[in-house]
Amino acid sequence: MGKRQPFKYGRRQCIFCERQPPEVKISREHVFGDWLRQIFPRDEKTTHTHGTITWPLAGPKSSPPLVNARTGQGHSGSKKVGVVCRPCNETWLSNCIEDKVKPILIPMASGWSAMVTADMQRVLATWAVKTAMTAEHINPGKGVVKQPERTWVREKLEPPPGWFVSMMPYSGTEWRDLGIFQHSGKLEIPAVDHNGTIEHNLGLTFIGIGHLFLLIRHSTWDRIWDILGFDTPHVHRIWPIKDSGIGWPAPYVITDIEAEYFTTYLARVVDQRV
Repeated sequence: MGKRQPFKYGRRQCIFCERQPPEVKISREHVFGDWLRQIFPRDEKTTHTHGTITWPLAGPKSSPPLVNARTGQGHSGSKKVGVVCRPCNETWLSNCIEDKVKPILIPMASGWSAMVTADMQRVLATWAVKTAMTAEHINPGKGVVKQPERTWVREKLEPPPGWFVSMMPYSGTEWRDLGIFQHSGKLEIPAVDHNGTIEHNLGLTFIGIGHLFLLIRHSTWDRIWDILGFDTPHVHRIWPIKDSGIGWPAPYVITDIEAEYFTTYLARVVDQRV
């Protein structure tokens, strides 16, 4: 009798390399690297809040956005998701992303002065995109990132096409200790060559880390940002790279008021169907 094949129903796979057990072991990946403990201490009394807003842009105009915000015990830096395999976690994710961003992210989050070069921008943007891709799995079933986008990050070690990353200096308190908030949605765009539709994704992630505020937005439909808009004079885009050097901290520093404006932006324009 031949060897019995392992039961595979419901078996998870790595979101980056797509391998499954028993070929690989799926590990518990920190959304925020454990090394960030040195600047964001954690204790058993700390809580974290993670929220999502999902809206049916392709649905009826009266369809309301679905809002979900949950507060849980433990610092946001302690959150783990079981969607990354051990080989990915212990090799390129660690060596090529987390280790490389440490000497960039720690000084910027601490508010130190620096010139952020093009290479530094690429490293920081890649870390931000990886974090956004991983964090969307905190709430199972809410992910909209497509597999080719995650594969691109693994193979190219840079954000995929259709992803934009921006940064601003931050002086508030609400987002200082590893705050994260994500919006996600699916778009159905009428096809040009037939009567059907083409499905695209749309996502927006905000990360607050010390004195640094990051905005990560993405869509597989490149026209969406022309319709929704988002760029402001005080947002410094680091991907795709626009400036070869950005002085940090920039002159304009946002507070909690401006941070709330950005995090509620898409909720305010949700009725603008495309």
